[in-house]
Amino acid sequence: MIAVLAAGAFFAKRVVDHRRANPPFVAGVTGESLQAALTDQKAWVAYVRARSASLHGVNVTIHTVQPKDNFWKVASAAGVTIHAIVGSNPALPDLIAHTGEEVVVPDAKGCIHALQPGESLASVAATYGVEAAALATANGLTERELWWGVSPGTLLFIANAEPKRMTEKVAEKYRMGSMLASPLAGRYTSFKGSRSDPFTGDAHFHNGVDLAVPQGTWVGSAADGRVTFAGERGGYGKCIQVKHDNGFETLYGHLSKILVREGQHVKRRQLIAKSGSTGRSTGPHLHFAVWKDGKLVSPEKYISIW
Repeated sequence: MIAVLAAGAFFAKRVVDHRRANPPFVAGVTGESLQAALTDQKAWVAYVRARSASLHGVNVTIHTVQPKDNFWKVASAAGVTIHAIVGSNPALPDLIAHTGEEVVVPDAKGCIHALQPGESLASVAATYGVEAAALATANGLTERELWWGVSPGTLLFIANAEPKRMTEKVAEKYRMGSMLASPLAGRYTSFKGSRSDPFTGDAHFHNGVDLAVPQGTWVGSAADGRVTFAGERGGYGKCIQVKHDNGFETLYGHLSKILVREGQHVKRRQLIAKSGSTGRSTGPHLHFAVWKDGKLVSPEKYISIW
């Protein structure tokens, strides 16, 4: 009884101090439409677009991915982090930005959460590690919503929270992403696998990722380890290879300047080189290859997203 009275007193003050007009009604909010929005990116974007006026504490835009875009670039332009992009797009299929794809972009750090049937304000607050009262205040909730509950489908904004709801592919990236730091902030232009040779046009196996960056961009070690090679190596031009303590081995190719020597121990994110276009290269970029326990793997699966 004490807890209920205390909550009632809190919300009575909320209604007096912060009364607001009801958000616009949107027809067709069903369990099926909400579930579709949480599992399909196009449906989620349409869902948020129709209800964005009801959000409190954040403004959102719908960004259409352009050629050469990546989600880190989109986040930076909005003054937020990749966490805010993931937290505002729970149906995002992966972290590779596809030209023409639409994403919800908030102008504040945090997550947009669509309340599902069976969820309560208290359970959502507990999920994100915030106080229910603070969450209610930030989202302009009314006294009626205290007593009768918040309607399923309601959009809530949890400021400064990290994502809790995401697709399995993105969740896997979060689980694995702390293993290796990104060697630099660049745009992916090529991935591991078969591709056309940029010089001959013939089919060619590419053993890593290419990140387009200006000449002379600083390159950092992906993890603690020991430099096993530092010098010229065929098509890689100037390159560095590092054996790490966690079973990984990394290679950094087409460098303009090498700042470490063979046998040297390096730390995670320690600056080891500057990017360039040495060796068999069509322009300034970093070639980054990764082996795990001796097996060549796709680097983007293990690179930190933060």
